[in-house]
Amino acid sequence: AAAPTLWGERITYEEFMAMRKSKDPAVADRANALRGNAKTVNFATQIGAMAPKVAIGLKSTEEEAQQFIDAKDKAFPRINQWKEDATQEANDLGYALTLLGARRHLSAALRHAEGNDASRGERQAINYRIQGSAAEQSKLAMGSMWKRGLFTGKYDARFIAPIHDETVSSVHRKDAVKFIREAHECMVQKYADMKIPMKSSLAIGRDFSCPIEIGTEFTDEQVQEAIDKLF
Repeated sequence: AAAPTLWGERITYEEFMAMRKSKDPAVADRANALRGNAKTVNFATQIGAMAPKVAIGLKSTEEEAQQFIDAKDKAFPRINQWKEDATQEANDLGYALTLLGARRHLSAALRHAEGNDASRGERQAINYRIQGSAAEQSKLAMGSMWKRGLFTGKYDARFIAPIHDETVSSVHRKDAVKFIREAHECMVQKYADMKIPMKSSLAIGRDFSCPIEIGTEFTDEQVQEAIDKLF
């Protein structure tokens, strides 16, 4: 299994980020594998997956998968309590809520006599709380871009598509610096009552094959430098 060799030593967050940006492909690949395994454990357990299911995603033994789960629970002890609170709220109300109050009605599933259906309803409640709220963030960002007129004459730009939690646009290089600054402001706007600042990473390119990754914080000069490099 890959897990022990990837997670065999302790590293700081700064060291991990440095690994991801390394010019050495072997180091960067190792960091991306670390990130991939962490995402597998995090998202799988958020919707109730246990060690047998997590092990499939990690391509590890169930014992190793349980070690990952235990490490996550130890590092983030409030997550399981949050899941219990969200599940209880859905059971009490008969529906799940996003952070801005959108509803998914689940009373039929939550109150079903069959245990499997009720368990699925609870998983859907937690998932809606997370994914529904994430979708709201993306919709608000896109709505803000249209309200600012980014695609209706203010710039020589057009919106292409949302892809998961990303937005993709095409803009003429003469307008790119100003457009990117405004679009980025829309992406990082405050959402609901969250106190954690939003961050959005910028990547630009002539196409999808080899974009220039600029990061979450950047200056207009850095954007212009990347544009000059592309053209």
